[in-house]
Amino acid sequence: MLYHHFLSHFFDYYFVFSYNKNIAEIGGSLGAIFPTLKNVATKQPNFYMTFYSCTNLTKGPDMRAVRIIGEASCQEMFSTCSNLQETVDMPNLTMVEYRGCYKMYLKDYKLQVVHDYPSLVKIQEEGGYYMFSNCTTLVNAPSMPNLMTVQKNGCAGMYSGCKALKNVPHLTAQTILQNGYYQMFNGCTALETAPSILATEITEPNALQEMYQGCSALKFIEVYFTEWNENVPTLNWTKSVPVNTNYVFSAPCTLPDKRNNGSDYSYIPQKWKFVCFSQDCTDVEATLEENEPICEDPKNGE
Repeated sequence: MLYHHFLSHFFDYYFVFSYNKNIAEIGGSLGAIFPTLKNVATKQPNFYMTFYSCTNLTKGPDMRAVRIIGEASCQEMFSTCSNLQETVDMPNLTMVEYRGCYKMYLKDYKLQVVHDYPSLVKIQEEGGYYMFSNCTTLVNAPSMPNLMTVQKNGCAGMYSGCKALKNVPHLTAQTILQNGYYQMFNGCTALETAPSILATEITEPNALQEMYQGCSALKFIEVYFTEWNENVPTLNWTKSVPVNTNYVFSAPCTLPDKRNNGSDYSYIPQKWKFVCFSQDCTDVEATLEENEPICEDPKNGE
């Protein structure tokens, strides 16, 4: 059944089509009608669980003009739509507010096409919380090339349980608050190359906690931060990753070669090669057994 331009008649779509087994496709341009999706409290559109468990839905409405997703306005909007194959396209989205995309595509088992978010700059608290969790057919994660800020729990569990996930673009955010990337790739058992974490300083507690936990195929991690902060933002981030002397951890030469031990998985995986990079020195390698400085720091005259 095809619904055309139904959005012009309502201002709150809370649960309105949930569990409807007859909806296969949604017509009309949601973004053209409501370019800014606010929440119920402001008397603006709220699509909380609107299509929850619509198990025959294969494609959602046109959301290309949407600029801001307000508090909880798309929370669980397509959650458990087990035949949904493609996410809605939102190229003009600049910000996701509190719980805006919370579990938006949770357990959409046939999801394969995920559109990029080229204009997204900020994800607020729990904005993308478990957004694609357990989408077990998802291979390619969306690109967010201009994302600069991830607030508390902003991307927590975003791809947790995505067992087919293999390709993830660079993580560009420079500000990552507490639990911002918590369990972001937990249980992504096909992921071999982790996305480069481009933040040059990460200080918030647990910002990357358990980020790669259970990534049993992981072979490469690259970061751009230059110290292991005392707040331990990387708490147990590499728990259950493989131990192999051929696998590579890449980081700036100023990052200390600090390794995991038997009960703490908050640093570099045991026996991985440390390949460092800098504008001032050549890439070199070291193994755990060498236990030597990775790269001399020209600024200190060494």
